Amino acid sequence: MPENPYESVTEPRHIPDVLKVSPGNVLLLRAYGKGVQIYTCSDTTNAKPHAILLESVRDEGDLVAIHFAGPTGPNWQALDGSKVVGKKVAQVPSSDPKGDSVDWLKLEAIANEGNGLFSKVTFIQRLYTDGGKAPTGSCDQKQEGTEILVEYSAQYLFYVASTEQQ
Repeated sequence: MPENPYESVTEPRHIPDVLKVSPGNVLLLRAYGKGVQIYTCSDTTNAKPHAILLESVRDEGDLVAIHFAGPTGPNWQALDGSKVVGKKVAQVPSSDPKGDSVDWLKLEAIANEGNGLFSKVTFIQRLYTDGGKAPTGSCDQKQEGTEILVEYSAQYLFYVASTEQQ
């Protein structure tokens, strides 16, 4: 079965061991993220995300959160105002055969705010990515500091401690 964000499956499949969350955590939310990775021509190795997350496994469903770069790491903010900030703890290359997709990630929550959906998130996974990798030569003939936006999509899985399941 191909691994891509458009495929509807009830359980996450083919997750490398290094990206699996530790025992004692349970899935809270599975969301479809769609947006851009923003690269700066002086540094095309570090992208800043800007995306919406839909409560779905496909490009449909209700808006549930936004995803953006913050001063201490990637942020996700739910519509209820709650937030989680993650720190990358593991990554593996995407299994996308086109080779233009950003890596799959496991992030540990380093800060939570508010009393809503993301207030007790412990881990986040970015899986089944499609696109988002800076194209080779994307900064050729461009002035330093120019931003390049590359479309991407991914599945985002949010986990909480099993005693905190809502």
